[in-house]
Amino acid sequence: MFCFQDIETANLDCFFSDCRDARIVLLGESTHGSSEYYRMRARLTKELVAKAGFNLLAVEGDWPDFEEVDRYTRGLTVRAQPFQRFPTWMWNNRDFLSFVEWIKSYNASSPPLRIYGLDLYLMRRSLEIAPFDEIPSLGIEPSCYFQYCKAGNRSLEPLCRRLLEAAEQKQDGSEEAFHLLQNAKFLVKGEAAIRQLDQEALHWNIRARQMFDALVDLLAFHGPEAKAVVWVHNTHVGHTNATPMGQAGRCNIGTLCKERFGSLAYTVGLGCYRGEVVAASQWCGPHQIKPIPPALEGSYEHLFFESRLGSFFLQLRGEAGASLREKRLQRGIGTLYNPELGPEANYYPASLSEQFDAFVWFDSTTPVPCFN
Repeated sequence: MFCFQDIETANLDCFFSDCRDARIVLLGESTHGSSEYYRMRARLTKELVAKAGFNLLAVEGDWPDFEEVDRYTRGLTVRAQPFQRFPTWMWNNRDFLSFVEWIKSYNASSPPLRIYGLDLYLMRRSLEIAPFDEIPSLGIEPSCYFQYCKAGNRSLEPLCRRLLEAAEQKQDGSEEAFHLLQNAKFLVKGEAAIRQLDQEALHWNIRARQMFDALVDLLAFHGPEAKAVVWVHNTHVGHTNATPMGQAGRCNIGTLCKERFGSLAYTVGLGCYRGEVVAASQWCGPHQIKPIPPALEGSYEHLFFESRLGSFFLQLRGEAGASLREKRLQRGIGTLYNPELGPEANYYPASLSEQFDAFVWFDSTTPVPCFN
């Protein structure tokens, strides 16, 4: 363990002693709207790039959006204007876009850090790679296509499959062909996942497996020396066997990475005791700054706060992990958050050390700075 006062000056030697030989480092967050999580993940990523040769960053964002961001950071476009889909604040915020500018500056004089999205909700943008007049009015929100299918309209599955077959036939090893194929894969899986929005477990697993498959494809395309940092929520990072997700038959990218890559996959959770967070009350609703109340007694968050150590990085593979194996409540806040429902709505029982290889702790967090 090491304690730190400031994210930018924290000594990360302990972190590197644990994960320097990894090929994939997955960095979580217990909310989608806390500034400290973005800034700490940016700091950890910079160190992995500079000291361990990591050259890929994959995030819980849509593939087409991050194609645009990647081109911007490599100087191929003057300006990027992605992130129009809810929840816009997840990536269209000052903390993340400051990191994008760092990547652009880094890429100007170094082998590039490539950035990709692993999510599948931006169907409309993926479809723009080919003209399909059949869908002019679906918009970009997943709920539009879900309601379209539920109303009895014919699904786009056959059309998506034909696009995938056409993309597979055009593979010649080039980056253009690779992006064409990935857009087609995201379209096929996105169509399937969005059509199952009312089947929560099925929808979750389609999405999780596509995130993992895309990451594997990225590593393969960039070659045996490729090493990836992944930014996703704690619920996508932590091993599902240590949470109710496993009992419900759900997978996630962290679990799939552990199963495929073993010790070459290193997972880090991030959490806090209290603070404020950016979230929405309903899907497509406006983002708001909402309170994170002090953690419930008996939770991991309460345990860490009671240590009075302040912010710290905790290794969970050794002795500390053995003492944090028991199941306690753990907090998780997503894009939708209604604190008035009571604290129990945002907790789940979990074993910390069986979920993660390490954990980053903050006593208090602040809302991610949004542009509007």
